[in-house]
Amino acid sequence: MLTQKFRLGELTLNNRIVLPPMVSRLATDGGFVTGELLAHYHKRRGPGLVVVEATAISPEGKLAPLQLGAFLPQHQEGLRELAQTIQQNGTRAIVQIHHAGSHTDLEATGGRDLLSPSGIAVRQTPSRSLKEDEIYRLIHQYYIAAKRVLALGFAGIEIHAAHGYLIGQFLSPLTNKRSDSWGGSLEARAQFLKEILLRVRKLVGPDQILALRLGLEDWREGGLKIEEGLRVGKLALEWGVDLLDISFGLPGPWPQAPDEFSSLLHLSKKAKDAGLGPTIGVGEIRTAEQAQLALERGMADLVAVGRGMLADPAWARKALGQESGAINSCRLCTNCKVREGQCPAQMSCKKIGGD
Repeated sequence: MLTQKFRLGELTLNNRIVLPPMVSRLATDGGFVTGELLAHYHKRRGPGLVVVEATAISPEGKLAPLQLGAFLPQHQEGLRELAQTIQQNGTRAIVQIHHAGSHTDLEATGGRDLLSPSGIAVRQTPSRSLKEDEIYRLIHQYYIAAKRVLALGFAGIEIHAAHGYLIGQFLSPLTNKRSDSWGGSLEARAQFLKEILLRVRKLVGPDQILALRLGLEDWREGGLKIEEGLRVGKLALEWGVDLLDISFGLPGPWPQAPDEFSSLLHLSKKAKDAGLGPTIGVGEIRTAEQAQLALERGMADLVAVGRGMLADPAWARKALGQESGAINSCRLCTNCKVREGQCPAQMSCKKIGGD
């Protein structure tokens, strides 16, 4: 199944492997594409789908100082080159657009105020509550960023509504204490997401897709429950989403997994069991055999391999039989050392004469 093509509307993926959005911190402090960023994606060619890392819709929404951006017209030149770099060998690429809300810090935002639904910080840095006109301004910024990206040859857009970032803060009862039309019931807490999806859907062409990275439940007591997350997923499909990229909401301790697959991958299984889909499942997949088994057991329709492809950039090509050699499996280190050039999998490969 891993090597099978997969159809999403009029878009066909060459295989079921996905490179998920992982912030590389290889952009400039202004959010521009660099040669290092282009090389990062070129090395990891081969997946059927690449979800380009979280791309900020505004400066105060950045999660890291060197995060990619789509908030300036000048960002388009580099993003167009990125689309060409990723898609030159048949891989399709979509861009994840993102706003951190209060899940960031002043270094990342350049000293700008952190914004949130109710002035509740996800980290330590204080944030302020959004006024209603600011909420509509943010919705428009999502729209403009999506419009910029979709005009550059990418195969679609992904809205980031997971991991405790801004949209997830609207969805969660822990961070959304608003008493107006943007808070209260689940439907009201989902109104911000709805307004974004309905606007962006109008931009998506017939051969492009709209994906949603959805935090299906918060991993904090009193947060978004799985039943609520499944309801949001169902609504999102009604609002025009083509693909659900399943993950968690507000971060916290990972639940115990019931079997050899991670608790994160089991969230995708819960979505599929509830009749939602198609889905991308992610979570500690290190080998091609694990990815194949996840598909066979119906954990997801597409399998994302994140840290595995950080550890071995040729992971997809090796798994598909397009490149010889064993996969240099990620060791699931507590603190990933890829960015420091100290990944044990890569260092072991060099010691035995690998690439």
